[in-house]
Amino acid sequence: MASSLLWLMFYLISQLHLVLGQTNASNVFIPEANTIISINLPDDGSNDINFYVSSPDWYQYSAIGFGSSMANSVILVMYPSADRKSVTVSPRFTK
Repeated sequence: MASSLLWLMFYLISQLHLVLGQTNASNVFIPEANTIISINLPDDGSNDINFYVSSPDWYQYSAIGFGSSMANSVILVMYPSADRKSVTVSPRFTK
């Protein structure tokens, strides 16, 4: 489990240039979906990736995809618990 999580973190970091290079910022607003995505790579020497996603309540889930196409990409799917006190973040790999 730990090695797959480490691989996922490495993959996400390696793909961030696609997102940040296109927007030249760590915040992205998608008006069609009324969604905000923020990605932050802390400058404290850690290997952490901080991200924030805000989307309307009527969506059942939100997702962020990393890659240059839908095929062979990593997608993080996020959805709230029934009581809205916690959030599940589930990594998915596309084929």
